Amino acid sequence: MVFELSDASVSYRPPERITDPHGRLAAAEQAIRHFQRSGNPRDLSTASRLIDAFPEPVPPRVTIIDAYVAQARHEFASAQALLEALVEEHPSDLRAWTMLADIHRVRGDLDAAEHACRQRLLISSDPVSVTCLASILGLTGRSDAAADMLHRAASALPAEHPARSWIAGTQAELAVREARHEQAEQLYRIAMQTPEPPLYLVAEYVDLLLRKNAHERALAVLQEYPENSALLVRKAIALQALQDPRWREVDRTLQQLFALEERRDDAIHLRERAAWLLHVRGKPALALQAATRNFDLQKEPEDVHLLLMAAKAAGEPDAAQAAIEFLQRHRPDELPASIAPAPVNASREVAK
Repeated sequence: MVFELSDASVSYRPPERITDPHGRLAAAEQAIRHFQRSGNPRDLSTASRLIDAFPEPVPPRVTIIDAYVAQARHEFASAQALLEALVEEHPSDLRAWTMLADIHRVRGDLDAAEHACRQRLLISSDPVSVTCLASILGLTGRSDAAADMLHRAASALPAEHPARSWIAGTQAELAVREARHEQAEQLYRIAMQTPEPPLYLVAEYVDLLLRKNAHERALAVLQEYPENSALLVRKAIALQALQDPRWREVDRTLQQLFALEERRDDAIHLRERAAWLLHVRGKPALALQAATRNFDLQKEPEDVHLLLMAAKAAGEPDAAQAAIEFLQRHRPDELPASIAPAPVNASREVAK
């Protein structure tokens, strides 16, 4: 039997026949929050439908939803244009500056990302602004300054303040890039204490556990969360490393998901597809194709390293030149570790 997605991955169902604009907007925001927990793309369609033809004047919250949906679908140029227009009209909109910084970061324009974070910091020195800027500093070779910012921000908060979890997640990212894995794990545990942690944080924590060959612990974490494609890839890697035959069921589910996306020419999960082809299927040439297409769209640390690993595994080191140049420009100290073999010692047996 093909592995079934958990019930938590079902899409959000808004109340029927919402006619009031404010009710539609609230339901659209609820759909976005559900997407952040489930990763179900139908939630994005629901949010878009709820704010379609919104009456004038369109409030900033509607533009934020439009931009979020575009960003989640990897329509980064459209999302960026919406947000730039929004901050032009509403220069104090904190959400818009946060999202702009995130889009610039994903696209690899780290100077623009830093500018957006600093603009937000001018408006508010809240923990979101601090983590925004610290994250970019860490991505541009200024880890000491980033760590100091985060330490001071965390120290200024009460022990039980929920923002401490947010800060810990960024501290964990820094620790991983500096190979301080034990400290990173402690920080991720703090970050995961937030109610309903975002799925990207779950994926980062599981990646660390896989890197440490803690496959059973990775599976224990994964079973607590909706099984979208990103987490399913990690589940397949962990099961395969443990020689657990259930990896084949997960693999068949992923094969169906990625085949459907390929028919739609959908680029949303190129990163996950490349990781699946490389670590689970053992097809480095195909993984390199997916990783190259993915790197054209997004240049987060995982995207850079995935392209480097796929190129090395495929025996085509020149294919990773763009990733090498990106690291040389921003984080040259990470280059040797990035070219090291993949941390996951996955079997190269392909599911029948």
